[in-house]
Amino acid sequence: MLTMPGMTMDQPMMIEGIEVAVASDGKTLVAKPAAPLGAGRYKLTWHVVTTDTHRIEGVLEFEVK
Repeated sequence: MLTMPGMTMDQPMMIEGIEVAVASDGKTLVAKPAAPLGAGRYKLTWHVVTTDTHRIEGVLEFEVK
């Protein structure tokens, strides 16, 4: 889930329309938004389930200038 934290204490704004695919190397997950992201701070929350059914998750925060 890709979100853009709100300017106030409101809930974060969820970014919709993200295309997710596994790259040709079989190891890289690629998330491509439908449109370029505007300037601001973003938070990407992700999870995958491995072939042996273990769940791996993480958070990536970044800024677009």
